Amino acid sequence: MPTTRGSAWLAVALTAVGVTLGALVVAVVGAPAAGAATPRADGARYERDLLGHSVAGRPIYAYRLGSPYSTTKAVVLGNIHGDEPAGITVANTIIHGKGVHDIDLWVIPTINPDGTAAHRHGNAHGVDLNRNFPYRWTHTAPGYQYSGPSALSEPESRIMLNFLNRIKPRYFVSMHQPLNGVDTTDGGARAPAFRLRLATNLGLHQKAFTCGGVCLGTMTGWFTHYQHGAGITVEFPGAVANSYLTGRAAPGIVKAMGARYDTVADHNPIGHVDSLRSKGLAVQVNGWTLDPDIRSKPITVQVTEGTGVKWQHSTSVPRSDVNRLFHATGNHGFQAQFPAGRGRHGYCVHFINYGAGTGSPAVCRIITVTG
Repeated sequence: MPTTRGSAWLAVALTAVGVTLGALVVAVVGAPAAGAATPRADGARYERDLLGHSVAGRPIYAYRLGSPYSTTKAVVLGNIHGDEPAGITVANTIIHGKGVHDIDLWVIPTINPDGTAAHRHGNAHGVDLNRNFPYRWTHTAPGYQYSGPSALSEPESRIMLNFLNRIKPRYFVSMHQPLNGVDTTDGGARAPAFRLRLATNLGLHQKAFTCGGVCLGTMTGWFTHYQHGAGITVEFPGAVANSYLTGRAAPGIVKAMGARYDTVADHNPIGHVDSLRSKGLAVQVNGWTLDPDIRSKPITVQVTEGTGVKWQHSTSVPRSDVNRLFHATGNHGFQAQFPAGRGRHGYCVHFINYGAGTGSPAVCRIITVTG
């Protein structure tokens, strides 16, 4: 019997009301129409956009996830410094992991593929790209934080600037190492609520990263000066567990932006058949269901026998236990009754999906009506 791929909270919650994920049967709906986007294993989709090439000719890609129709635009950058690899792990986890919903999210694993390949701070010219942006740019000599001969002298910096000017994100997270915190300057000062969500979700302290005085030619400094969104630097520790990056940091950043981070199947309705019994020449079915996408509204319940519909109605029975457990409001219970002849019957109770999801789960039972 196929089951949904529910999240951990769903499994715990369903167990608490006496139903297991194995009780749900999923009818998979058709795949989305074919297009230019690359298909994902979990049924969601992303687009891969070639932004340009590095000094050494390596491609720089941006991956678009979530809803392209959302008015909330967001960008996540894995790394700008080639010797700071943690953010690339986070970025790739978001791209190839669970689904992103409710925002238009662009993820760039690295803007410095040459430095990343060589595990070098700067690009192939030895330029620190985070000192190459045209805001407070000041020439510094070749070395660890070499500014380059002029602002935007490097193709990687120009690519990122042009991309941000095109997208104009509301939220922009740039990942670094090893200072272990969430920056309170630049976008962190502009959007303290977003900054707090990042720090809380990631378990990092809020810190002011001032570059020992004034930050010169930085990407988030330029972004904050010329755009209206919040560009925040997230600094992971120098040594950080991969399990933290994939299990906490990736979903933590996505959720801090106001998005849901889950599989498409996590948007299917959940529910339980509390009882199915015969009463004379009739069958009674009681239970509950709700759709995670509309927790305050009823959804349709359908009872079938074979290909025939025996009963269909929206949930209308108050269930305070369900509301309390799933932080919902409204009526999510149902009580069905319909005539049945004597003998053995097989009924399926379908919880009709609303919005995102892979299908409408069903619970199937066999009952003997004796009259």
